[in-house]
Amino acid sequence: MTKRMTLLVVFLTVGTVVFGVAQARIELRKEASSTTLVADGRPVATLVPFTEKDFTAEDAVREVRPGVFEWSRTFRY
Repeated sequence: MTKRMTLLVVFLTVGTVVFGVAQARIELRKEASSTTLVADGRPVATLVPFTEKDFTAEDAVREVRPGVFEWSRTFRY
């Protein structure tokens, strides 16, 4: 399984568990350098930006259905 697929599976699992157990309203909060998923005012997961010499990375998060999110990261060299 690729690293991207593994991260997607983990991220979707976290979203599903949070939604199923808490039935909370989940929102995305973008800050200067990171994006955080928040449920009932409590952070559930934070996307840490990728930093490496000669690389840039861009994150995109979309809600597939309530409580389930898809995260993709595009790298450029």
